[in-house]
Amino acid sequence: MEEAANTIILLVLGMHAQMDVRKRQISLALTAVFAGLGIGFHFAVGTFCLAEFLLAMIPGGLLVVTGFITQGKVGYGDGLLLLSLGSWMNVEEILWLLVTALLFCSAFCGIRMAAGKLKKQDSVPFVPFLLVCFAGRLCL
Repeated sequence: MEEAANTIILLVLGMHAQMDVRKRQISLALTAVFAGLGIGFHFAVGTFCLAEFLLAMIPGGLLVVTGFITQGKVGYGDGLLLLSLGSWMNVEEILWLLVTALLFCSAFCGIRMAAGKLKKQDSVPFVPFLLVCFAGRLCL
């Protein structure tokens, strides 16, 4: 069953990454469906635990709050997508994914800025880093 969940996560992250790169936005409808499927999946396999579910929502919730505090400089969609991932993954997995994606994104931006290809005010799509880090986790 875990393989099926990972496949669904990869597919949805792939679709969102493509939208994030092309349009700099993600589909709220797809994100909502993805979250609902995650909750339904855990109910179907008998692994739903409200406490774990709520804990897994914290990183995404904090990212949404960060988006509010920064007046949208950190995308709300990224936080909402992380919230929906919390319906599929536990808090440790979410935190690992978020931290590794932030590290890769920071390194990427640092290299691009040093090369003069990126300016401080430029936006960078974050979902592709989530996708790469999730896929990398599956390969480990």
